[in-house]
Amino acid sequence: MTEKPNVLELSEADLRAYAVRHGDELVKVLNRMKESGRPSAMSWSWLGFFLPLSWFAYRRMWGWLVGMIGVFAGLTMIQNATGLDFGGGPAVGIAAAVGIMGKQLVIQRAARAVAEADAKGLRGSHRAEFLAESGGVNVTAAWIVGIATFGLIGLAVLSATTRV
Repeated sequence: MTEKPNVLELSEADLRAYAVRHGDELVKVLNRMKESGRPSAMSWSWLGFFLPLSWFAYRRMWGWLVGMIGVFAGLTMIQNATGLDFGGGPAVGIAAAVGIMGKQLVIQRAARAVAEADAKGLRGSHRAEFLAESGGVNVTAAWIVGIATFGLIGLAVLSATTRV
């Protein structure tokens, strides 16, 4: 069994290679982690807060995206089955959590990708390519998920306003 990668040993260059875009923001968070000596640091992502599903798609975090869709679908089913009205509370709470923890999640994933690159003995351009492919961003997926999200919200509002 392999040891859990240490986020505090992550280099700025590897994190930038993994991030592909907006690496400077992630490096700031990483440096705060290193300064505190803890593998976590508070940060904020406006996109993660306002469009958490799109943010997960943008960052190619497919497991988190599917998990969040499941959480939202589950909350909707519970609400419909019980007649309870949660309002926007759970959605706002989840969005706030993504806004606060999103960058930290990316950094943790980068540390795992770096550990994998180390295990494969990758160096130089091969290492950078591997890290970019392991992380990176997907603008198209973010747009598709964002449009689908707003479409579903529109359907939910339409459904709620046309109930008899």
